[in-house]
Amino acid sequence: MTDKTFRCGHCGNTTVMQKIGVNRYIRTIDKGTPDQSQVEYEWYVLVCCTCEEVNLIEYSIWPDQEKKYKFSYGDEDIYEIEPDEKYLYPSSNNFTHLKEASTILKRTYQEALNCFQSGLYTSSVIMCRKTVECLCIIELDIQEPEKLFHKIQRMRDDGWIDEMLYDWAIILKQFGDIAVHQYKTFTKDEAQDILDFTYALVEYCLDFKLKFHKLKNNIKIKKRKFQESGEDVEINTLSDSELEYLDKMLSDSNKLFCYYAAITLVKANIKIEKIVPILIEIYNKKEFEYMKKDILNYFKNISSVVVLELIKLLKDSSITNDQRKIQIMAVTILEDMGTDAQQAIPVLVNALIANSDIGIKATNSLIKLGGDAVSSVIKIYEEKLNSVANPPL
Repeated sequence: MTDKTFRCGHCGNTTVMQKIGVNRYIRTIDKGTPDQSQVEYEWYVLVCCTCEEVNLIEYSIWPDQEKKYKFSYGDEDIYEIEPDEKYLYPSSNNFTHLKEASTILKRTYQEALNCFQSGLYTSSVIMCRKTVECLCIIELDIQEPEKLFHKIQRMRDDGWIDEMLYDWAIILKQFGDIAVHQYKTFTKDEAQDILDFTYALVEYCLDFKLKFHKLKNNIKIKKRKFQESGEDVEINTLSDSELEYLDKMLSDSNKLFCYYAAITLVKANIKIEKIVPILIEIYNKKEFEYMKKDILNYFKNISSVVVLELIKLLKDSSITNDQRKIQIMAVTILEDMGTDAQQAIPVLVNALIANSDIGIKATNSLIKLGGDAVSSVIKIYEEKLNSVANPPL
């Protein structure tokens, strides 16, 4: 019998099991190179004492495995390595194959699986929501903004997910909210679908995206694309020396050098905060009209930074009447960005109240923002009606 309990992958019960086989194997990777190292594997064949079904569990220790403090022995600190645990049979998708995934995320999703196997389907849905939050905060380092909805928007804006996966993540978040705040219970099929979508979302961000990024950056593919089509090759890596010179160009008196550096850096997703004001200037110059479509696409890829810069322009009280065109320009860009400018809704509503030339532009922007702006506009209008009906004494 085992000296600890295991959760059976068949019946879901946690119990000691009968140990009917153990095998060990050491695999050498990168043999014959300076990076040569070893991976230790151990396989357990166990029989559940409840349902008498077989479970096959793999434990593996990799060279870069995280070490955890255990105790002190004299002047020496003793550490132990906690092996990765993976159910090979019955199979369990729990991210043990993802070396990029943190222990916290793996355990959170494992808890969602455990709840599902125990028939706690609503609890499983809640843990799926928590897994999405772990993905944002722990894996992608999206600490701000505070709400999960806005973190998911950042995932999309920062290029981690596309519109389809954005919709998936929002739906997962909404189901999690329902599980927490409403008296709804989830069926087995519903919970299974939510588990599957959660798994796919995490795997895309931490596995497929990284693999595709390596494939996309393959120098052979990039050269062939350039030679055959003549199209611009996406800039992904710049040397320190190149970055230094491009940074100097941003403040050069020759605006063409300045614009070249800004476009080059935004394509490489570098120094975004610094180059946004320059891109806004380019966007509004008639001589660069042919570049507006491309720059708008850049804006949408980094919308969170662009919108904050535009909001800053709209809130700038030091702007004189002669400079009002700068604020009108800011509203125009927000209007062109459409739903990517949701964060600017409160500022646009305030501009609407002012009932000026900027207010006219702001009204059109709010119309383009659609349903996301309705509640904000109605709230302000309701306050206006109340102030008319109940004037201050």
